[in-house]
Amino acid sequence: MSRGWSRVVSRHTACNGTGMSIKRVDELRVWQQATELTNAVSALTKQDPPQRDFALRDQLRHTSVSIVANIAEGFAQGSDRGFARCLVIAKGSPAGVRTLLALASDHHQIRPG
Repeated sequence: MSRGWSRVVSRHTACNGTGMSIKRVDELRVWQQATELTNAVSALTKQDPPQRDFALRDQLRHTSVSIVANIAEGFAQGSDRGFARCLVIAKGSPAGVRTLLALASDHHQIRPG
């Protein structure tokens, strides 16, 4: 792991902007934002589209949930290295969410808001 990453992802010294050490994953701003995204995707996919593609809907929900789940899993592992690995995995998932949202929109599975 590079030196820069170790400063960014240290689960023991991570700060939420208050200067205090993070004790629980739900104190992490990135976890809070990932949760907001997951909730937004859930609400969006509850709309009643003209046609229903349940596989696409389920994949979109799964992909958004994986972001917050990977952050939580990494935090819970108890090591900076494990946390960093899970953050890297979580970092790639928003691209999947964007792609699936575009497909869902193209296939009229969601209505743009």
